[in-house]
Amino acid sequence: MKRAFFFPIEHDVMIKRLLLGFIFFVRYATVKKVINLLYVEYERKFQKKISNGRPYFFKIQPTNKCDSGCIYCLKERLDIPLGTMSLQNFKKIVDSVKDYAYMIALHYSGEPLLHNDIYEMVAYVHTQGIATYISTNLQHLKNCDAERMIMSGLDLLTVAIDGITDETYLSHRQGGDITNVINNIKLLVETKKKLKQLYPVINLQFLVTSNNEHEVLAFKTLAKDLGVDMFDLKPVGTYDKKLLPKNPCYLRKVYREKKIRKKACWWLWGANVILWNGDIIPCCMLSSNEYHVHTSYKDFISLRNTSLLQKLRNTTSHDICAQCLIPYGNVFNQTV
Repeated sequence: MKRAFFFPIEHDVMIKRLLLGFIFFVRYATVKKVINLLYVEYERKFQKKISNGRPYFFKIQPTNKCDSGCIYCLKERLDIPLGTMSLQNFKKIVDSVKDYAYMIALHYSGEPLLHNDIYEMVAYVHTQGIATYISTNLQHLKNCDAERMIMSGLDLLTVAIDGITDETYLSHRQGGDITNVINNIKLLVETKKKLKQLYPVINLQFLVTSNNEHEVLAFKTLAKDLGVDMFDLKPVGTYDKKLLPKNPCYLRKVYREKKIRKKACWWLWGANVILWNGDIIPCCMLSSNEYHVHTSYKDFISLRNTSLLQKLRNTTSHDICAQCLIPYGNVFNQTV
């Protein structure tokens, strides 16, 4: 395939994320946040082992409960029992990061809509001047909750389907019902129009694998028919090579190229992942128990410079990140 006609879908996703990021940057910017962001990016660019800046993106896990049964989920690698974060503890975390956080994603290895207080969580983050993002399978949306979600202040809602027929959908999400998901999407789109709200941006996501790449065109048609704000073809990250699509345009760079020049990974300076029980992990990929650190909800920022993080920030001194399934680089790489 000639290079001139080669446009991997991860580039398309990154461009969309760049535009959304700019919108949220303008909407939630403060002088303190801008100064901190520039400082963090300076530290990342020059691979400073000691980070004095504060992360500006957070993934907070409301719950790790999920009944979707995704075949590529990293949930099995997390060595903690099932549970949910209390609204009180969630607010403590938000209060401690609100001066420099641009966005909080309320999902990680679990279905956020299974948390009874999820809309109160979103609303609280919004009142603190921070952008909010939820990725969901949208199996669990009651009619009475559609309006609550739209009016909660949620900025971005990603609905992951990964198949438009029962057979294909169930090959990825063994505990779902695609008809139910489509009906819930219609309900949200209609409710958003009725309430005349710009947000949340409703994004339909299709994780392209060998099982569903034949449905890409049909997915695009479905997304347009549903009237969602945007849709993504997202490249899969998996250790199961059988799931990799045949078309190279649907592959991540890490699978297309044998040698990738290592860059300082943005997660190690600009982000934090906080699990429902208060454990902190360096990034969304280093999730096994050996990387967990438990601390109080007030002092977790003091753990920004543990010996592990200092080691990870030196790209030439370790091979822990060598098999990472997401590209090295900045925030827009990492959201792919």
